[in-house]
Amino acid sequence: MTEHSLEFTQIDLAEVSPEHGTDDLFDVGLGLAQDSASPTRLALRRFRHNPSAMFGLVLLSLIALAVIFAGQLARYGENERLEAIDGSLSYVSPNSAAWFGTDDINRDLFSRILYGGQVSLFIGIAVAVSACFIGTVVGTIAGYRGGKLDDVLMRVTDIFLAFPILVTLLVIRNMLDNIGPLNAIMGNKTSMRFMVILLSSVAWMGVARIVRGTVLSIKEREFIEAARALGASGPRIVVRHVVPNALGPIMVALTVSVVVAIIAETTLSFFGYGPAPGEGKATWGGLIAASDGAVLSGHWWIVVFPCLALVLTILAINFVGDGLRDSFDPKSSRRA
Repeated sequence: MTEHSLEFTQIDLAEVSPEHGTDDLFDVGLGLAQDSASPTRLALRRFRHNPSAMFGLVLLSLIALAVIFAGQLARYGENERLEAIDGSLSYVSPNSAAWFGTDDINRDLFSRILYGGQVSLFIGIAVAVSACFIGTVVGTIAGYRGGKLDDVLMRVTDIFLAFPILVTLLVIRNMLDNIGPLNAIMGNKTSMRFMVILLSSVAWMGVARIVRGTVLSIKEREFIEAARALGASGPRIVVRHVVPNALGPIMVALTVSVVVAIIAETTLSFFGYGPAPGEGKATWGGLIAASDGAVLSGHWWIVVFPCLALVLTILAINFVGDGLRDSFDPKSSRRA
């Protein structure tokens, strides 16, 4: 019952031999050929023809591979201190021995950025997946059921969204940390698990509003009415028809959630509330926070390269997200 689009292929009749009759033309698929393609297939086709989206996908893939294989690409260990370079044991500017320079205790910044990306990207992806799952469930229930349940869920969401995100995160962080029984589940407030749960607790709300609006539009479509007329149950309609047709906005929300989670982790780390997953373990937010005051001392590379890694990652994700939005909703690019 899912919507399908029809594509028509024009056949050059000059290539048809004279001995073919009319019946043969249709038998061999000549003339007007019909190719049925699902909305997802058409969207992916449009995505492949979007230059900025493909550029973002390639850039994001390269960053992800570099981070995943940091152990093979990094020139030094994450906390390995280099020997004196040009007689200096700290804040060595970029050179052939340390491409991105070194920090205050002579650790290679390039290696620490690669290892730090493992933590930051893991948090971003884990938060995005969990937030999209929760937001999709809440938004679908609210949009499809409607009524008082919709009002209650959306008003609770509006209340939390009304507060500044940083204030909300800090308040929830302290509340969760003071609940003793939760420590066994969430870990201490400097663990990666705690950070994922903390960010997921607020990131799902924006996704829920997007999905709810999409479901409100989809449930009034003709193919949903046809499914009801055929006797399909509510859960079956939601799983088989509503959610698949809302996949486009959900995927866009997923990419946005990754960006929001990475920025939130970086912001919390900059103010000293971020994760500390291990002794000397780097994160992009932690590296940026450690650069406080370094620029004023002339050590520009300490802040430029971690920020560059963060900016390139966010740009790549945004390019992919914009490409997905235009692919699943091609009218949006025309309206823009």
